[in-house]
Amino acid sequence: MRRLLIMPALLALLSTVSFAQTTNSTRPANERPVINERTKQDVREGVNKVEQNAKEAAGDVKEGVSNAAQEVKEETKEAVRDVKQGASNAAQDIKEGTRNTVQDVKQATSTATEEVKEEVKEATQDVKEGTRNTVQDVKDATRNTVQDVKEGVSNATEEVKETAQEVSQDVKQEVRELRRNELSWFQPGSFFAGASLGFGLGRGSGTYLNFHPRIGYFFLPGVMAGLRYGFENRLSTSYRANQVGGFIRYYPLKGRISAFGGVGYNVGREYASNISDSDRARFNSINLELGAMVRLLPNLGGEISIENNYYDRVNALAGRNLGGRIRFGFNYYFGRANP
Repeated sequence: MRRLLIMPALLALLSTVSFAQTTNSTRPANERPVINERTKQDVREGVNKVEQNAKEAAGDVKEGVSNAAQEVKEETKEAVRDVKQGASNAAQDIKEGTRNTVQDVKQATSTATEEVKEEVKEATQDVKEGTRNTVQDVKDATRNTVQDVKEGVSNATEEVKETAQEVSQDVKQEVRELRRNELSWFQPGSFFAGASLGFGLGRGSGTYLNFHPRIGYFFLPGVMAGLRYGFENRLSTSYRANQVGGFIRYYPLKGRISAFGGVGYNVGREYASNISDSDRARFNSINLELGAMVRLLPNLGGEISIENNYYDRVNALAGRNLGGRIRFGFNYYFGRANP
């Protein structure tokens, strides 16, 4: 604004100065300029005109600026009103659009919900129907399977009964045959007397002999208890021993060819060159035996057995034959003779 006011004043001052220079230039060069009252008066009038023009220009400028500012205010107000109106209209349009969209969404959701309900209802009905049919099929299949199983079990039971009867008959027949072939030796009340000769089984220990006489009594079918005495000798050394003990035998097979197993307990005394007369050298032993017997005569049987003995003490001169041995013997049975 200040620049707009100064520019006219400067233009007027320049015009005055230019006029004065023009006036002076018309004078001869040898004449000095003379500022007289006329000139001063002209300058004053020029300055006054310049001031007047500057004031008028400043007034015009102020008025123009005021008018422009007013117009700008009006236009700004109108623009603001237009913007507000446009924003209000846009907001209204957005509200209307949103309301319509929400309504459409609600309508579409409601329609979709109804369709889904119908489809679910139909699917549920189909599932119920299918389940009902499946359950009925399962029931029918189960009923048929149970019936088949019952019939199969019944048939199998009958077959098992028949097989069991046949097996029972066969077993009874076998038992009768076995009893028919059983010897009277093995019945309760029968007793026998016998003896056996044994040989040691250990290698590199020389010849080892033992002789055992025995007597026994059957108190149950095939079960016998008795007493025995033993003489043992290792021929390559000075070792010998005597023992006495009891034993029990069981004969699971009681025919002309029989088998037996037994166990016994013995106490004895050892004699050897490394044992002093004052040392009694007593020992305890347990023997286990397995063997077989064959009827030779109506009251006589021959047997072979393998026996193993376990001692609580062992003399060094006895060698390795003291434990295991093979035995051969004969038994004479008192009582009713077998044909």
